[in-house]
Formats: sequence, C-alpha cells, structure tokens
Amino acid sequence: MQLESYYNIEELTGYLSTRHGSGYKHEENWFAVSAHKGTLGNSLTAMHEMMHIFFHKQWWQFCKDQGVEDKNIWDIKEAVTVLLNLWFKYQIVDIDMGYPEHAQFRKNIKEWFLEIKDFKTTLTKACEYINTHKTESPPWVK
Repeated sequence: MQLESYYNIEELTGYLSTRHGSGYKHEENWFAVSAHKGTLGNSLTAMHEMMHIFFHKQWWQFCKDQGVEDKNIWDIKEAVTVLLNLWFKYQIVDIDMGYPEHAQFRKNIKEWFLEIKDFKTTLTKACEYINTHKTESPPWVK
C-alpha cells in the first residue's frame, strides 16, 4: 500500500465474528471479519479493514491538512480500497466493490493511480476532487 511506515504497529489483531458484518477499531489495532463469509471472502475483507487502520494512522491527518472534512475523509478512506484490486489482483479471489455511492469516485481513483502510480499523489487528487465535487456518502454516514 505504499506505506512509508507502520506507525509503530507491531501487531494487528483479527477477530472472527458471528456477526454478519465486519469492522475495525484503529485506536486499538483490531479488525473483525464474519464467520458467515468464508475463508476466501474474508481474505479480502481482512485486507480492506487493515487498509482502513493504516489509512487512519498515516493518511487521515494528511487529508485534513488538505481541507477535507471528516465525513468526506470517510468517503475517501472507503473509496481508496479500490486499489486493493490492483495491488493484490493475484492474491484475491473476489474484488473490492465498495459502496454504490462511490462508484464514480472509485473509478477516478483507480485511473489516477494507474496514471501516476503513487498513492500520496493519488490521494492528493482525491482530496482535491472531493473538495470540489459533492460525493454522496451512504445514507447512514453522518
């Protein structure tokens, strides 16, 4: 994921949950995947949730410094997971689909990354884009 560091994260804890959803808590360095999803699906889910943890630690403040509001950083954090499909195309069976509300934004991010091949520059473009376009969040995001 082009991380320059792991922000002193020596350990991430993964949980197998009986819930149908997945999630993470970046402050405590853990994520959870659903026992209902199966091994192959959970491999991608684990990568997705770990990417969120590292995004919070390394890139959230960067986005704030670009003038992006927290709600919109949430959209960026979710949309950049499209890059998992490029970075791990030979390791994952499924593809990271994201939320329908982010479809165009994810397409843009993928195109920018393929052109630039640098995460930080792609993220800068994503911040510029979201500051000038109203990207919709899923309805439950506040």
